[in-house]
Amino acid sequence: MIRLAPPGGVHPLFRAQPSAATVREWQRIAGGFAALAGRSVALAPLVPDTEPPVLVLAEVPRPGASLLKLPLVASLYVAAAEGRLDLGEPVAVDELRPSRWSSVSDALSRDMVLPLHALCSLAIAVSDNPSADFLYRRFGPEPANAWLCAIGCSPATALRTGFSDSEIEQRGRDNTIAARDCVMMLRAIFADDSCARLRLAMYNNIRNQRIPRLFDETVLVAHKTGSLTGVVNDVGVIDTRSGSFIVAFLCEAEADPLSTEAEVGRAALACVEAFEDAFEPQ
Repeated sequence: MIRLAPPGGVHPLFRAQPSAATVREWQRIAGGFAALAGRSVALAPLVPDTEPPVLVLAEVPRPGASLLKLPLVASLYVAAAEGRLDLGEPVAVDELRPSRWSSVSDALSRDMVLPLHALCSLAIAVSDNPSADFLYRRFGPEPANAWLCAIGCSPATALRTGFSDSEIEQRGRDNTIAARDCVMMLRAIFADDSCARLRLAMYNNIRNQRIPRLFDETVLVAHKTGSLTGVVNDVGVIDTRSGSFIVAFLCEAEADPLSTEAEVGRAALACVEAFEDAFEPQ
């Protein structure tokens, strides 16, 4: 079951606040997870304009990798809603540069034509690098960084390079992000109706070996991963029967990424259990 782009800040479950007991348990979970060097954690309600209750090294800029596709795509949806961009504009698949990493777009016929909004969805739901690379080449980093500034993110979070193979290999770590800013981004995405397609792509993310790893069908997750050598990131909104909340796990010096993915999954499950045991609907 996939929730179809829920309106942020409207449904009561999106206003759920963690109880004092939940926050204490979250602090314990986050502190344990971030005890290793190179890790940051942020846990927060989805409610806007509230201070995230759990922040561990959350101001530190970490390599963001594909997490920076979120502001890139969000800024384009906002521009389209304001009439500054037509997301129905056709793009020939042949204009996408192939990648040596697996990508859905590389499996498509080169004579196919896709609308811009399809490239946005591919960049998020399957983290398709050729699609994100095209969007970056076409629009540059300026709209994404302007959107980040407008929603209150710090200079620690910035899109500085694109998503071609060469850019990822040579400058991939130049795209940085802070865990606190992940909270700002997700709150903005869930509060803005123009980002409905973006939320839908996040709910339909196929890379589910981190935050959603141990969840059953009663828990839905809208999330985005980011990966480079030694980098294991995942940020998202978790929907439980008791309410929704934000999690952000950033890891940049991991010797065993597969083990780290399992750690993220266990930490996310523990956060859900703490939230569902005692919550305060607002």
